[in-house]
Amino acid sequence: EDDLLSLRFNLNLLGLLNHKIDGFTQTPPVDNSIITIQEYAIDKPATWFWVPPKSLIVSANYVVPSVGKNESALFSATFFNEGEGGHFTENIERWKSMFRNNEGAPIKPEIVVIEVNGHDAVVAEFHGEYMGAGAAWHLKDHALLVAEVREPTGNFYFKVIGPRETLNAHKEAFLQAVKSMRKLN
Repeated sequence: EDDLLSLRFNLNLLGLLNHKIDGFTQTPPVDNSIITIQEYAIDKPATWFWVPPKSLIVSANYVVPSVGKNESALFSATFFNEGEGGHFTENIERWKSMFRNNEGAPIKPEIVVIEVNGHDAVVAEFHGEYMGAGAAWHLKDHALLVAEVREPTGNFYFKVIGPRETLNAHKEAFLQAVKSMRKLN
């Protein structure tokens, strides 16, 4: 807990806890036990900590702690109104193009259906060498977990990306968080 307080103190010194983007101030959540997106919330895993999103498209960002000598991962939550954000199958193709296996061949994502807020949601998992969106750098042994939850108001996307070992250690926490989604009163 002292390490977390120290990290928050250092982030505050760097100006990252009260971050301003184009006139929009993003501040840490009041309730540290949930992640709020629109009028919905999911349970926040206890070890994840808030960092300001670098884009107004992203509703929430949380650092997912590293495992072993790996780097930490990043959780993000986004919301798109109905008809925005593309179809999930199109997004899968886009995310798939950001990965190849560690030997350079195309990957095949793993797709599962889970129940969220009383209906089906889709989770896609990609792993291998992460090439980013046309970036010159590549990161071997990385993974991306994405869950799409459709609600009457629009689509929610929950993503976590980082070293595969880190994601494997936090996969169940990610899935439990997504499954806990509910509408706030």
